[in-house]
Amino acid sequence: MIAFAIDASFNAVSMSFFKESDVIYDMFADSKQTHSKVLVGLMDCALRATALTLDDIDELYCSIGPGNYTSLRVLAATVKGLFFQKNVNVYAVNTFDLVAAGYRYKSSEFTVVSPVFAHQVKCLDYVYSNGIIERNSDIYIKDESEIMQQEGVKISPVKSDYADKVLPLSKNVFRVNKKFINKAELGLLSPIY
Repeated sequence: MIAFAIDASFNAVSMSFFKESDVIYDMFADSKQTHSKVLVGLMDCALRATALTLDDIDELYCSIGPGNYTSLRVLAATVKGLFFQKNVNVYAVNTFDLVAAGYRYKSSEFTVVSPVFAHQVKCLDYVYSNGIIERNSDIYIKDESEIMQQEGVKISPVKSDYADKVLPLSKNVFRVNKKFINKAELGLLSPIY
């Protein structure tokens, strides 16, 4: 089984290929160009580096946000276009779950927070116990000033004054709790903004 995981929910792009659940290729690119200009080219480079084709991919794990509106729309449109006629199982992955899976658990409880938009941040609380990451809340919104004063460990996919930066890397997709990864229909893959 060959799996392909991709995240482009913010300015950077992360993509990985897996054979079973072992990483066989991992790439991270933080480009100043828009995803619409670089995403297909980066995917082509990854396919060439692995000597794979789109037909070789059995499973697609696509980050659906929360994240930047345009980045998520470009990602969804790109994977829909490339995999439209392919026989592939599609899975939607919450960006915050990818961030949580990359955290190295300095604390058993932590909050993933989004970048600030209109003085507000989206938040999702997690608990790490016995090797398993569990969500401890649904996504909620707080004012920027509230999150800065909130006690506890906070992590974010972008640099901020109130949280440690942890990137939503595609190579961590198999560290995400399986109950949070949703099987999806490719044509209905919808971002969470």
